Amino acid sequence: MGIHEDILGTIVDQVGQEFDVRTGRTVPTDETITSGQAVELEATYLYADLADSSGLAQKVDPHDAARVIRAYVNTAVKLIRHKDGHIRSFDGDRVMGIFVGDDKETRAGRTALAINAYVVAMRGWIPGELPSVKEAGWKMRHGVGIDTGPALIIRAGIRDNADIVSIGQAPNVAAKLSDIRDGHALHATEEAYVPMSREVSFKGSALKPEEAKSRWPHRETVTVGGRTISVRGSSWYWDYG
Repeated sequence: MGIHEDILGTIVDQVGQEFDVRTGRTVPTDETITSGQAVELEATYLYADLADSSGLAQKVDPHDAARVIRAYVNTAVKLIRHKDGHIRSFDGDRVMGIFVGDDKETRAGRTALAINAYVVAMRGWIPGELPSVKEAGWKMRHGVGIDTGPALIIRAGIRDNADIVSIGQAPNVAAKLSDIRDGHALHATEEAYVPMSREVSFKGSALKPEEAKSRWPHRETVTVGGRTISVRGSSWYWDYG
């Protein structure tokens, strides 16, 4: 069988195949789900995306650019895992984290604030360590998007070259929000913001709510796939120091 016949056969088989669907409480891996299975999951998705990586690649020494990207990605991964998030996808300088459980929105929001804190720190520190970054005038910026809701998780690809794919509004919207560059690094849908704990939503004493300041004060609407979505924006940061 040639490649043409093989591909056509695969298309016919996979488009016509019904998934064996189960409801999950944990995020599947490529070892716990087969190509014919799907897992329905209530989850909060966080996408962290390094901004202007094209400018970084074009203007900065490639070794230094690689160090910057590695630092950003590794930082995001550590912080996502610190709050029991699951890493299931990398796309160059972008990381996707999946949070499940009763406080999934709170943990995702706390993670976003922490990622922003360490980006702010790296923005001031990296130019002094990597001269080509300073000479290029490149400044580290990023975007984090968060949404929550039902998702369908499948395995796509072929043996030894498969990946976990999330399908649904939450992963799609979170990815789109991470692309926003409006002066606020963090964006969460209203559905993801409302369940966040007061500690993550506001800064200030719970005993004096009138003095508390929202960590997500900016409000806007964005259109994704023809739908208008209410979004909260934030420039706050909160490290673990």
